[in-house]
Amino acid sequence: MNRSRARAAAIAWAVALAGGCGASAPPPEGLLVDRVRYARGFSTEGAIVVDGALHLTTDRGYTVVLTEASLVDHTLTLVGCDAAASAPTRQVGLWWGPGAWLVGGAVALAGHTVPADVSAVDPVVQADLRAPRVEALGARTFPARRYCGVHWLLGGRGTEVPTLRLAGTWSRGEASGTIDVASAWFQGRLTPLDAVVQPWPAEGGARAVAVTVTHPLGGLLDGVELATATDLEVAWQVLVNLVDHSTVSVVAVAEG
Repeated sequence: MNRSRARAAAIAWAVALAGGCGASAPPPEGLLVDRVRYARGFSTEGAIVVDGALHLTTDRGYTVVLTEASLVDHTLTLVGCDAAASAPTRQVGLWWGPGAWLVGGAVALAGHTVPADVSAVDPVVQADLRAPRVEALGARTFPARRYCGVHWLLGGRGTEVPTLRLAGTWSRGEASGTIDVASAWFQGRLTPLDAVVQPWPAEGGARAVAVTVTHPLGGLLDGVELATATDLEVAWQVLVNLVDHSTVSVVAVAEG
């Protein structure tokens, strides 16, 4: 090995050592947690509120002005390691009645294919997307246990509180039209904790964790051909965009 290669190898080895200081690799048994608080926020990049209406331009070239725009976060929960290993990463469903909804042709009860847990909050909090802000969604304290995932679910209460409500106008060139969507679809996502807790804390006592889900507004209607799409197609794609592009952050703090 020549001198330059030896020096490069030594630097790489030193960087690797430095990167490992103060943090641990995520253990297979997950993160020990005894307290959690949840919040929701919005990214307004690519969107602007003017005179109480949400303005955005889609990837298909449509200019959209939404005079009504609301979204409901239904449930947030930490997920135990056994459940995180077996549950699907993504869940979809349709409101079917009080406490139940249709998923893949079968009725799934509360939990939406993720087992109920003491860490869960079920806020069913409607957000006005024309006035985006960070909002607390609840907190839980419980006997310490280990978790490997965090699950969040968009969903309302059928026609009473729809998951998604959009109303406004679109235009592209000389074409224009209206948007009037109210959807009872649910969509959720399971995120592994080791993908969002960075750096992973060194092993020790139980942790308090703060979970924030941030929904993007700029790409809300991307992928939708508004001139021809049905209301169902619009609602479905908006929820897909939200689930695909929302981000989850988890901050862990040592107890005491």
